[in-house]
Amino acid sequence: MTPESSGNPSTITAITLTLCTLSSCCFASLCLLSDRIWILTGAALLSMHTFYVHLFRPLRGISNAHDVSILSADAWRRWSYNFRFQPQYVLHLTVASLVLLTALILIGKSARRWYGVEQIVGPERGSRVS
Repeated sequence: MTPESSGNPSTITAITLTLCTLSSCCFASLCLLSDRIWILTGAALLSMHTFYVHLFRPLRGISNAHDVSILSADAWRRWSYNFRFQPQYVLHLTVASLVLLTALILIGKSARRWYGVEQIVGPERGSRVS
């Protein structure tokens, strides 16, 4: 950081946002190592928060500021203009999407195990009785 930009509030906010988002993605990825549904749900919520910070909130601000629909091509064009100058957002959204997908798959597997679906159809399906 240069001395001129150290006092700039927008620079400090951007650095803080980057560190918080990256640390929440790292924490969410560590949560995937657990086999508890509530920890996996927390990982999914943390990754959804990253989508909220980098997608929904900027699109909502653009749509309010320019009086366009949140799903219009103009709003997405303006969002991509901001996104182009923030290359770390690609990393944040990629990690968040992978964590969310993995968390949802693991929640599904844990729920099947919790409700006994694998005990009903699991071993009998693959075994052959001679």
